[in-house]
Amino acid sequence: MVMLMVLALLVAACGGEDSADNGASAVQNAEVSENESDVAAPSAEEEENSLDLSAANNTDGVNFDNLDAFGPKQVVLVEQQVAAGQGALLIDIQMPEGYKLNNLAPQRVTITIDGEAVSVPTTWQDYSAVEPPLPLVVPLTLSEGQATLYGDLSIYWCEAIKEELCFIDDAQLTVPITVVPSGETREIVAAIQLIPPEPQ
Repeated sequence: MVMLMVLALLVAACGGEDSADNGASAVQNAEVSENESDVAAPSAEEEENSLDLSAANNTDGVNFDNLDAFGPKQVVLVEQQVAAGQGALLIDIQMPEGYKLNNLAPQRVTITIDGEAVSVPTTWQDYSAVEPPLPLVVPLTLSEGQATLYGDLSIYWCEAIKEELCFIDDAQLTVPITVVPSGETREIVAAIQLIPPEPQ
């Protein structure tokens, strides 16, 4: 009888240890599963950033053809043939009726030359003036040969009646020039047409 009671106690003790071990294993497995869930599931902020990056890298259907519309107005003349001597470049800034140059802001012109056949006074290498007479007259010294004249302009203009409505136009001028010993003209005319933006 005593032996049977001892055996029963030993079996109960072993069963308790197994239950405890199983319980501890279950707790550890639960902790591991919880940690794995924390690692695997991205936060809402990470998901949002991932969506933002995907949208930023997706350029399908995006039209880039009109980006040049936001840059300077390009005015490129055909090759100009002029006679050697003292000449001039006439920059004819054309505005619609009812508009004028801004009388509070300086008009800016920068002239550069690529080549030795044409030169300009240093004042026109960085020129600015408020309400200069139009057309702008840039003196040229012309020698036989070829050169290319480049002009960068910033033009400030306004409505003549509502002077608070003003605009800024940037323009880039390119003029290829061939100077010959004799010819009919020493003047070059470059027209820059200003167009007001469409009303919103």
